[in-house]
Amino acid sequence: MKLKQWVLAALITATTLSVSYSCVADEASLKKAIEAAYPKFQVQSVVKTPYAGLYEVFMGGQIIYTDEKLTFLIAEGRLVDPKTKKDITGERLEELTKIDFNSLPLDQAIKVVKGNGSR
Repeated sequence: MKLKQWVLAALITATTLSVSYSCVADEASLKKAIEAAYPKFQVQSVVKTPYAGLYEVFMGGQIIYTDEKLTFLIAEGRLVDPKTKKDITGERLEELTKIDFNSLPLDQAIKVVKGNGSR
């Protein structure tokens, strides 16, 4: 009985790893194809969306969408979930471009002083 469970666990693990590896391979090859087609732009990331065949590409500070064969590009558009009415593009753009203010160099900040600066 334990042997069957072990074999089943091994098969599930192998299937999961092969599926996740194929997604990474597709994203990596799509990134290379985009960089070859548009050499002036640096592609920061390529992520498969939960929508059939649609990939999110973050490059040049903006999000564009394409399919796995690069047959089309949707730029300057917004992806909106019709059920929740959420702006998926806006949320992802905020996530990808957020800055940790604690990591900013305070000594290089522009300081505004009113009067002589005393309290």
